[in-house]
Amino acid sequence: MEGSPVPTGALEPPDGVIPNFVNPPSIHYIHIAIAILTLTLCTLAVAARTFTRAKIIKKFNVDDGALILSLALFAAYIYFTISTGKYGQGEHQWNVTLSRFIELLKIINYLEILYGPMMFNAKYVVMRQIESIFLQHQHNSFSHISLKILIWANLLFYAGWTLSFILACIPREKIWNPELPGQCINTDAVLIASSAINIVSDFTILFLPLLAIRHLQMARKSKIKVTAIFAVGFFACIASIVRFAYTVQLSMQKDVTYAIEPFGYWTEIEYATVILVACFPSVPLLLRHILRNTQVYLSSRGKSTHSRSVAHPRDEQPDHSSVRNLQTPPGRDTGERYSLETL
Repeated sequence: MEGSPVPTGALEPPDGVIPNFVNPPSIHYIHIAIAILTLTLCTLAVAARTFTRAKIIKKFNVDDGALILSLALFAAYIYFTISTGKYGQGEHQWNVTLSRFIELLKIINYLEILYGPMMFNAKYVVMRQIESIFLQHQHNSFSHISLKILIWANLLFYAGWTLSFILACIPREKIWNPELPGQCINTDAVLIASSAINIVSDFTILFLPLLAIRHLQMARKSKIKVTAIFAVGFFACIASIVRFAYTVQLSMQKDVTYAIEPFGYWTEIEYATVILVACFPSVPLLLRHILRNTQVYLSSRGKSTHSRSVAHPRDEQPDHSSVRNLQTPPGRDTGERYSLETL
C-alpha cells in the first residue's frame, strides 16, 4: 500500500536475492524437535532420580535440590529457545526485519545468562555423585582433593560466564541495540574461550571416576557397570567439542540468525548428557524396587485367587510366607545408599 514503511532487513542480502519478510523459510523446526526431546529425556531422568532418592533411599539433600533447580532453568532455557523462532532464528538474516532482530538479540542474551547456572548445577550433582560413590573414605587422596578444586573452579568459571553476559554492555540495552552509545566486551571471544575451558572441564570430570575405579577393590562386573554409566559422559565431551567448533564458525559468520542453530541444539545435547550421567546411578535401585514390588503384587494376587478357590477351615489363616520372603526387611530401603554394590 502506498505510504507504508518499507521493512529494514538486519543484513544486506546477497546479490540477486530478494528479502522475504512475509513467509521466509526456516530450519528452526529442527531445533524445536531437539529441544523438546532433550527436555523430555531430562525431565524423565530427573523424575526417576528424585523418586529413587525421596521414596526408596529416603534421602533428599542439597544435590537433589540443585538438580531440580538445574532442570527448572533448562525448562526456561527451552521456552526461550523455542520462542526465538518468532524473531527470526533459523531464518537467513536478510529475511529478518531489524525490529525482530533486536528482540532476538535480547532473548539470546537471556539464554546465555541461563546457561551458566543451569550447567553448573548439573555438573555439581555429577561431581558430588562421584564423591559419594568413589571417594567416601578417601578424604585426603589426590582424587578427592582434585574433585574439590574442580567443584570450586567450575563455580567460579560459570559465575564469571554469567556475569560477563549480564554486563556484556553498559548500558545493557546496547546488547540488543548496537547503535546506542556505550561500551561492550567481545562476546565472541568470551564464547570461544569459555567453550574451550568447558571442554577441559568435561574431560576432567569424566576421567576422575575412571581414575578412581582403577584403585578400588571391586568385582570386574561392577567395574564395567560403573565405567559404562560414567562413560556416557564421554558423549558430553564430544558434544562440547562439536559446540566449540560451531562457536568458532559462528564468530566468523554474518548470517548469525541462520548459523546459530547448530550451536544452540548442540548446547542442549551437551546438557542432556550431563543430566543423564547424574541420573543413571539411580536406575539399578529403581529397577530393583519396581521388580520387588511387582513380585510382591503378583504373589499376593496368586495367594488371593488360591484362597478363594480352596476352602479353608474358619480358624485357618492363609500362608503369606512367600510374600514375606519377597518383601524388603524393615528399614532396608531407608538405609540404602549409593555405593558400588548397588550399581
